[in-house]
Amino acid sequence: MDAPEDRDVKLQKVSGDLLLRFKESLPGLLQEDGSTGPPRSTVDSKEVDSMRILVSVPTTPLAH
Repeated sequence: MDAPEDRDVKLQKVSGDLLLRFKESLPGLLQEDGSTGPPRSTVDSKEVDSMRILVSVPTTPLAH
């Protein structure tokens, strides 16, 4: 089994760009024109799922 420190290092490598991807995707999910437009009244479930995947906790161990 991996030491906790090894898992932390692996997690940092895997998640390096997740926050950036989330930050770039969020305005398009919340606003009609993706930046300064009015809030969206509806959102496609595929868009919500793609954002959910970015922030969900993995259910399988990280690969080596």
